[in-house]
Amino acid sequence: MARFVDSVGNEWVVSITAAGIMRVTRAVKLSFGDLQKITTGDADGLEKFGPGELIEAFCALLKPQIDARGITKYDFLEALDVPSMKRAIAALNEAVAGDFPKADAAELETGEENNSVPFPSTGASAS
Repeated sequence: MARFVDSVGNEWVVSITAAGIMRVTRAVKLSFGDLQKITTGDADGLEKFGPGELIEAFCALLKPQIDARGITKYDFLEALDVPSMKRAIAALNEAVAGDFPKADAAELETGEENNSVPFPSTGASAS
């Protein structure tokens, strides 16, 4: 799991979950693909995403942790100075790369992944 520490010493865990993706895409009105482009420095993604959207994305992604600590969004933002922001971006890059690795050339050509099936079998039938 990717982590970063803010300016007051709070450690935050950045993990990509379905709920987190939903919160981020709703908060900043961008697709997860756009967010991936932004975190990897893709110029097309960066043009769509300003500093305000990046801050909103972090607030949305970390909302459960912010709430669990009993702090406000404003408290979180006050502790997110420029060096902390750089650490947060690095953690987001690490989380995105770890959870969504790029397909290799063979996978792109065949459309197949290294896994033989996309989901493990439960043994139950669909009927």
